[in-house]
Amino acid sequence: VPDLSNFSGKDIDRSLLCGHAGLLCAKLMLSRAAMSARVEQFHDIPPQSRIVSEYLAILDAALESDSDEWLYGRAGYLHGLLLIRHASDTPQSVDDAIDKVVRRMISSGTSYARRCKSHASLMYQWYGGEYLGAAHGLFGILQQLLLARPVLELKWSQKELADFDETVRGSLDYLHNQRIKSSGNYPPCRGHRDDNLVHFCHGAPGAVLTFLSAHRTYSSTATNDHKYLSMAHDAAECVWRYGLLHKGPGLCHGIAGNAYCFLALQRDDPTNNKWIFHAAFMASFMSTLPQDKEWLLRPDHPISLFLFYFWQN
Repeated sequence: VPDLSNFSGKDIDRSLLCGHAGLLCAKLMLSRAAMSARVEQFHDIPPQSRIVSEYLAILDAALESDSDEWLYGRAGYLHGLLLIRHASDTPQSVDDAIDKVVRRMISSGTSYARRCKSHASLMYQWYGGEYLGAAHGLFGILQQLLLARPVLELKWSQKELADFDETVRGSLDYLHNQRIKSSGNYPPCRGHRDDNLVHFCHGAPGAVLTFLSAHRTYSSTATNDHKYLSMAHDAAECVWRYGLLHKGPGLCHGIAGNAYCFLALQRDDPTNNKWIFHAAFMASFMSTLPQDKEWLLRPDHPISLFLFYFWQN
């Protein structure tokens, strides 16, 4: 794990995938693994309390950011906070940070939705585009807000939680209304009807993961209300029909990212074995994929964790 002392700057500190925040999360995972396995070669990893303190030191940069999306913005930083909460002895300061980030994200999204006259309760923009997908847009932001809700239950009043749920569920319903009926896919941006991106970052695969989180949060066996699971199923059928991509086996915009949504469905819908068969088929396809085919595009970073071989494995 590299020395992070010179790796700083508000523009990248909070980025989970490309910045200081992600490296600190990796350090925490290594520390946890080393402690459980008593692996001596990781003796130079700092204690977990110090890693958590370093992560919380980025909080102000995250709150001041003009970005809420997952890859570079507040949603990614929130993802890291939730990871830290799960993987370490959680100090109260982590829950306090989650509270602050969620409030900032809700405030940012409602304010922008009013300014741009969106029909959604929440709307965000990134580099001038009002993205809907998991990496840069509303699906990814809602995913992290849903995952943070158990923490909010400990800190928020019933009125605040009810307002949160109304805002989030209204945004989920808005997204479902953007579904392209002919394919079951989702457009990359508000106001666009492009139907050629079936990726984790843009399109139906990211929708599957967010609707599954909504199902876990809001489904009710008492009223047989499983509409978000049904939405996830519909998006997954699109992934199955169109998800063998020319862009290779990476996670962000490749076959591995599309296969991952089937693994998530199998976890949340274990009575339906077709999801694991879909995932296995895509894994088999990746394992036999000839790399010399002209139609197979080569990623910009072919040995990276997010774009190619490591997620394929």
